[in-house]
Amino acid sequence: MSIPQLKRKTIIAAKLLRRCLSNWSGTRTGRITLNFLRYSLVVAVISYLIYQITTIGWIELWNALPGEPVFYLLFAGMYVTLPLVETAIYRHAWRLPYFKIFPAVQQKRVYNSEVAGYSGELFLLMWARKSTDLAESVVWRSIKDNTIVSSMAATSFAVVLLVYFLVAGELNLLDSDATSWAVVGAAVIAGIISSLIILRKRIFYLPGRSLAIIGGFHVTRILAVNSMQLIQWMLILPEVSLSVWITYLSVKIMINWLPMLPAKDMFFLGASFELSRAMDVSAADVAGMLLVVSALNKIINTASFTWFSIIGNKLKSKNRTRAKG
Repeated sequence: MSIPQLKRKTIIAAKLLRRCLSNWSGTRTGRITLNFLRYSLVVAVISYLIYQITTIGWIELWNALPGEPVFYLLFAGMYVTLPLVETAIYRHAWRLPYFKIFPAVQQKRVYNSEVAGYSGELFLLMWARKSTDLAESVVWRSIKDNTIVSSMAATSFAVVLLVYFLVAGELNLLDSDATSWAVVGAAVIAGIISSLIILRKRIFYLPGRSLAIIGGFHVTRILAVNSMQLIQWMLILPEVSLSVWITYLSVKIMINWLPMLPAKDMFFLGASFELSRAMDVSAADVAGMLLVVSALNKIINTASFTWFSIIGNKLKSKNRTRAKG
């Protein structure tokens, strides 16, 4: 069997399976089963988040709480940047109201950060199919394009910090000419961008102008979030040099770069102990600060996910019932 024939048969089988699932989901049994699975997933995610919060330790968390209000303002700024930026991106791509997109984008963020990488994109695809009149192909291609552009921006930033970490970081892992490594990093970034530009029409669905807007959003987001991160760390431990914090930031970004890795903040917390020993920084102070940030993330993730997935849906149903009445 030739490759074109295999591809054609695969497409036919996929369409047949989709038609069968669509017909089954329209039956009473299908609706009950899908609702059961949907709410089971919601309960499982909330339970997992609550479990993670309890494993941190409430006494340790309370003792590690920073007293500077600016610390929490910076945390809030870092937390809301991603959902606000992605809400603006999908508002531009789908022409939907901000208040309709934001809850779905926030739930997508929780899935990606607490369950597994790219599980949030799958959730967003299912949400758009159910909650909008957009064609599935438009939704899927928009999500794909946003994910690729976001990954490209994050990869470029990660390569820059990786070169810094290897050459000029506090650990100074490579004793070689920094200029040559900078050239290598620049070449990698240029290669990624050039390849995507050349293959744009084969890879992307959105027009070039929209891709440029999305890229600008993500570059601005990455620079803003990481700048706030450095300021937050320097605020709590001002005696630690900026170069040390950039080394920490490099390790954090490399961990976040790993796909399909759940609870990445916990992995970074573990790595921070080894970094603290290597760079003669107080491990207790750094761990306490990261512990607070991790707990705050999980508490807000739990609260927002519960609200948007359960309480918010009930309020929407009540409003629809009142509108019909």
